[in-house]
Amino acid sequence: MRIVLTEAPFSYDEAMVKGERYFPLGIGYIASFIRQKQDRDVQLFVDSMTEFRAFVGNHPPDVLGLSAMTSSYPASVRMAHIAKSVNPDCIVIIGGQHATSVGGSIFTESPDIDFIAMGEGELLMERLLREIETGRKDWSTIPGLIYKDGDVIKRNQQEALTRELDGFPFPARDLLPLDKFSSHAHMRFGKLTASLIGSRGCPWKCSYCSSFVTMGRLYRYRSPANVVAEMEQLKNQYGVDNFVFWDDVFTVQHSRVFEFCNEIQKRKMDISWYCLSRSDRMTAALAQAMASAGCVMLSFGIESGSERTLQRIRKQVDLDVVREAITCCNAAGIRTQGTFILGLPFESYEDMRITIDFAKECGVVIALFFSFTPYPGTEEWDYLPDEMKPKSIDEWYTFICNARETRSWNLNFTDEEISEIVSVAHREFYFRPTQVARIMRSVTSLREFSSYSASALSLTWSLIRSRRNSLALHSSSVS
Repeated sequence: MRIVLTEAPFSYDEAMVKGERYFPLGIGYIASFIRQKQDRDVQLFVDSMTEFRAFVGNHPPDVLGLSAMTSSYPASVRMAHIAKSVNPDCIVIIGGQHATSVGGSIFTESPDIDFIAMGEGELLMERLLREIETGRKDWSTIPGLIYKDGDVIKRNQQEALTRELDGFPFPARDLLPLDKFSSHAHMRFGKLTASLIGSRGCPWKCSYCSSFVTMGRLYRYRSPANVVAEMEQLKNQYGVDNFVFWDDVFTVQHSRVFEFCNEIQKRKMDISWYCLSRSDRMTAALAQAMASAGCVMLSFGIESGSERTLQRIRKQVDLDVVREAITCCNAAGIRTQGTFILGLPFESYEDMRITIDFAKECGVVIALFFSFTPYPGTEEWDYLPDEMKPKSIDEWYTFICNARETRSWNLNFTDEEISEIVSVAHREFYFRPTQVARIMRSVTSLREFSSYSASALSLTWSLIRSRRNSLALHSSSVS
């Protein structure tokens, strides 16, 4: 039985967006887990839709596992249809954030999908395969599975999340060439980068965030020794020397981070790494320890400089604490990045203006501004009027902003106005002599200079293109 696991492409174009691509940890973990339990023919696929057609044409899967975010859901539906057209008996399962959030409605939107997997996928996929392989097909025994029983959609209750993460084997990176993947240009600090995750779950309840949908709010973590063992394997086996951690908040438990840093130094690993944190989970001592262990960049999800907005999205953070955390990291030699959201449904222009100004004065080296999107499963999604929620694949296709378009969810601003505000934020932040100097002071090698130059060129071209589009729209509206 041939099993193919894939992450649907985020681009809605025929060819995937090239450039920043990370190893698919979700399906990588599932692949290693189901191979550990039994010798199975498992393949991972991460290329474009065109290549997928050729791939399944030459190697028709018996089971297709699709992992999809909301932005890649329309592509996953197309992939299911392609697989079924080649092999009508192919069993198609979809999981991930979107599937867990919207549940059984997927069946009405895509008749090619047979099962919906809610939550984390390792145990569920193993149990589903066992039912298929033995011929029992008792779907009611599989926690977290949504399936069809004739015309009736049945939903099995999810079980408690696995606490013992060290029991999972490392992701099946042998199934894909690692040089196929690359981090964002401004995060390329070594010769070869690999992504990994050391914990699951986020205990905070920000109204816009959907990460808890699959991984829950219970903070569960791998032991520092287990995480560093994976890093050491990647370094020795593949030559990886730069690591990107995708933990929602890497610094939840300070004692664990100190132990992790000590483990890296004990093994004398010459590496660099990047992670995500909250400002209220950072101290000067922690920043120093992380820097000594190779942390070269850290991203804070600041989201807004407006106290009103922060309260509304339940961020639970103090802006003075944000400034202090940034100062601690910059002083330790860790480059700081701040991410910000603009265009929340309740925001005024003044709120967004305050956010842009805060980004400019808080001291971060890198700032990324994103237009707001209401993701299924979040509190902000619940606030969205039903008439604004997609009811078909075509509507999902245009629901999420992609690389070419921005959509406004604030009734006081048009799509073009939100797009221009985001562009203004980037222009004001980066096109300042003091900020250029701050960025250049943080560069420590020719490789980093090259990466930052590539990022600067890409950003400049993006802003010029956005400005041209804005001017063209203004011109057409005037005429």
